[in-house]
Amino acid sequence: MTENMYVNVESLAKYFGVSTSTIRKWVREGIISRDHYIRAGDTYRYNRKAIEKALTKSRPPKKTEEVEVWTAQI
Repeated sequence: MTENMYVNVESLAKYFGVSTSTIRKWVREGIISRDHYIRAGDTYRYNRKAIEKALTKSRPPKKTEEVEVWTAQI
């Protein structure tokens, strides 16, 4: 069985574990580039594999965050 090359916004959001609003925000901000989706009127279809590859490629390495620990004086 072959996987659908293009998926709707709901499927893409579910795959990445984000809301559909986040996907739409990524489109507006250019995080999901124009060559990773097609648009017909108000309908968008997203190339999940291309988006996944682009997101993992552009993701900065994780930084270790320093956490200050406050102790209460009794």
